Amino acid sequence: MLDRQSVVDFIVGNMRRTGDPLAATGDELSSWAAGIGIPSPPSDVLLYTGHLYQLVPRMRASLTALQALDSSPGSGLLVRMGRLASRALSLVPDGGLASRVSGALSNAYSLLRASGYTASYAGPSEPYSGILLHDLGLVDEFREHAGRVLEFLEESHAGTVITLDPHTTYALRALYPRYAGKPPEVRHILELVDPSILRARTGSATADVKVHDSCILSRELNLHGRLRDLLSAAGYRVHEPERSGLRTFCCGGPLSSLFPKVASEISRRRMEQLSGLPGPVVSACPVCLANMGALGEVLDWLELVEVRS
Repeated sequence: MLDRQSVVDFIVGNMRRTGDPLAATGDELSSWAAGIGIPSPPSDVLLYTGHLYQLVPRMRASLTALQALDSSPGSGLLVRMGRLASRALSLVPDGGLASRVSGALSNAYSLLRASGYTASYAGPSEPYSGILLHDLGLVDEFREHAGRVLEFLEESHAGTVITLDPHTTYALRALYPRYAGKPPEVRHILELVDPSILRARTGSATADVKVHDSCILSRELNLHGRLRDLLSAAGYRVHEPERSGLRTFCCGGPLSSLFPKVASEISRRRMEQLSGLPGPVVSACPVCLANMGALGEVLDWLELVEVRS
């Protein structure tokens, strides 16, 4: 059995040591922006990634490592002794997946620019949102971390913060005001991209896609319809699974840190539900991409659309 307290300690220890739950460095997290020429704060509009997209390769690696530990009768003891924590949980990201994520983030900035938004980006100094601390029930740690992020946002002088994923958006919009204070206006990229500037990605092998809705994107942010609008505007035929929209089926991601085998089973069931529809699975959540993508082809919407020339 997995020693779950050791996993929590590992994550909290990383946060205290590096500011990131999976110990990614600022240079690694901001490498996607190299050469793009994005201005640095202060500015009125700030692009705040919250790290989740950049952490997809490490999330994928951690899920594999934790599933292996959870299947080993002696894994709990070994993690407590630290003999596997440094090896199996000091994660080596998949290079191909990291390249995909970097391309998606670069594309996100291009889409925003083409839609009329020139945002600054803090690069290596950008802090993590802290959402995993909240998901693990570490309320005091989350409150303290959220306070530091709010200080960062205040120092950026941004009146509008643009987010890219549902978890970071939910943290800033709903959780920060509850625990630490109100941030500037928070807008998710789906709310801002102009449909008229979109086309299907050059070289896309299919016009058919099947949508998996993130629980938070649909139930908390109500942006599942907007995702479909943008995919359709780019020229894709969108196919719906039986469980979609407000009735979507979870990817299993929220359980992956502490209950990796359960999370994998939930992901497997969701992929089965999607299997009978044409085209690749498309989502708009890095957590879904990390978990479901371990079982089959899953693409992020930012990999499927681009600016119309």
